[in-house]
Amino acid sequence: MNQVFFINDSGVKTKNLEIFLISFFSIIFSLAGFISYAISGYPVVETFSGSLKLTTPPIYMIPIFFILGIIFGELIYYYLSRNGQNNWIILFVEFFSLIFLSYLRITAIIPISGHSMILTYFLLKQIVTYKNKHKSRIFIGFLILIITLYYKLLIWEDPITMFFGFLVGFFIFSAGFYYKKVFI
Repeated sequence: MNQVFFINDSGVKTKNLEIFLISFFSIIFSLAGFISYAISGYPVVETFSGSLKLTTPPIYMIPIFFILGIIFGELIYYYLSRNGQNNWIILFVEFFSLIFLSYLRITAIIPISGHSMILTYFLLKQIVTYKNKHKSRIFIGFLILIITLYYKLLIWEDPITMFFGFLVGFFIFSAGFYYKKVFI
């Protein structure tokens, strides 16, 4: 009876649960981001050279919440289907590192792009880690990356925070990847 809340990793039900969790949390996170910014207002654009007198547009801000929803859905799925493995703990640490640094980016104005950090981590995780590549997730990630590149490079001319974001995202992914290879 103790394993009522856990699922085994076989069959269609498991795959359906993964799809449900990822879809559910992607929608919830996107709606939460939209509502939060609708109430508090969109943040001012902060570049390496200083603050621009512009607010970030919804097309730039909201899609990253969809990616965070995918990551959180994967985290919940891994927790439920752990089967003796603790991969969910690594994903938990990675996820909250991304959230913390993104929040720090907004509050302390550190010179990293939260978007490029999250997208680098997410795309590396999808492409390198998973045996069965989730093409739709990779497509969504690259689509949001194109939006990010457009704003960072062409509109705001801010390659430095973008580059540092790529480095931090790569580091977070690499640390988790290395830990799994060595210790699990």
